[in-house]
Amino acid sequence: MDLKYQVEKILGKNRRASKLTQYKNKGQIRRFCDLVQKKYGLQKINHLKTKHTRGVFEDLKEEGLSPSTLASYGTAARAIAQAISKQNIVPRSNRELGISRAGDRLKPVMADMEKIHDLTAQLYKKDEWLGLAAELRENFGLRAKESLLSTGVANGKLIVRGSKGGRPREIPIRNKSQRELLNRVQDHLKREGKTSLIPSNMNLMQGLKCQSNAIHRLGGTKDNNAHPHSSRHAYAQDLYRQGNAPQNIAEELGHGRTEIVSHYIPK
Repeated sequence: MDLKYQVEKILGKNRRASKLTQYKNKGQIRRFCDLVQKKYGLQKINHLKTKHTRGVFEDLKEEGLSPSTLASYGTAARAIAQAISKQNIVPRSNRELGISRAGDRLKPVMADMEKIHDLTAQLYKKDEWLGLAAELRENFGLRAKESLLSTGVANGKLIVRGSKGGRPREIPIRNKSQRELLNRVQDHLKREGKTSLIPSNMNLMQGLKCQSNAIHRLGGTKDNNAHPHSSRHAYAQDLYRQGNAPQNIAEELGHGRTEIVSHYIPK
């Protein structure tokens, strides 16, 4: 029996482990099993050892895969190890496997605004709340979660909710486009009888998932620089070009450390 089928059988019997099959990297679990079987000829997944997992990762790194893809294989390997009750055969951290996502995550993104605007137009056709959230991300540099929750205005500033750490922050409303957008957001909320952009039949997590799926299906990805976070990078870069100090940019983005701005601004 193929290793991947053995793993799936174990996951199916183990109620706790079976939750792992819901992960988006379910395909990576299968591919990792195939790689182990091809490289070592392993016949029973319970015989999997540290030397097998490390050997596969060395091969994967030689293929020149991105850090994020390698990290997804790391998650898959840990899922397999947990399923066979041999957690120690896979290091808990990706760093121990020689994987670092910092190169992907902390690199400034040059957003494809033409693609983002086209994507926003398609989101509006799908549902107004999706389009409004996309515009909030572009016009105020919001995170995905913040774009669904941040609708309040006070003293000429947008009150940002859903921030990391749970602390609301304020972003100045600087131009006509921002004001008109917030007026349209308020009109939408009044019509729908809501206080956030999350549809009344969804909770926050469902709204985030719906938003993420819609963007992905329409082609908004990290590969083409039209991912939701791309708009946030473009916003930070605009603030920098306008002469704003790094400390002010960091605060407006909701970061506590000024040095984080270097992850948004190209050198």
